[in-house]
Amino acid sequence: MIGLPFPVVPAMFDDQTLLDYVRDLLPQTRSRDVEAALRDQPDLRARLALILDHNCGNEIAPGTLWRESRLTCPTREEWGTYLLGVLDQPTVEYYRFHLETVECPYCRANVEDLRELQSGAASQNVERQERIYRSSVG
Repeated sequence: MIGLPFPVVPAMFDDQTLLDYVRDLLPQTRSRDVEAALRDQPDLRARLALILDHNCGNEIAPGTLWRESRLTCPTREEWGTYLLGVLDQPTVEYYRFHLETVECPYCRANVEDLRELQSGAASQNVERQERIYRSSVG
């Protein structure tokens, strides 16, 4: 333990693990576990903030900068082409990796929104076709 001015609580992640997470030194699976815990546990986020104040000063890890700038995220237009199924296989595999393994929250939200728009447009199209059919039947 690094010895910070807050009570030591049994935790799934020790201070060094949290520092390694910020510095992008953890294996991918462990990093995902830390990210999930940080999303769900406000106390853990507060503890991480104290650890960073105490240990890092203004240090920014390249991985953090990479994630925050979303340098590997496809654009909304690119996600649209993914959903249309017109991309080559290597690109599709990367996009799936980005959604399913990296679990990028920004891209997941984009894809979910685009899927809703796509299904809404499809249902509007069906309604329009039915209206046209009904009007031409008589």
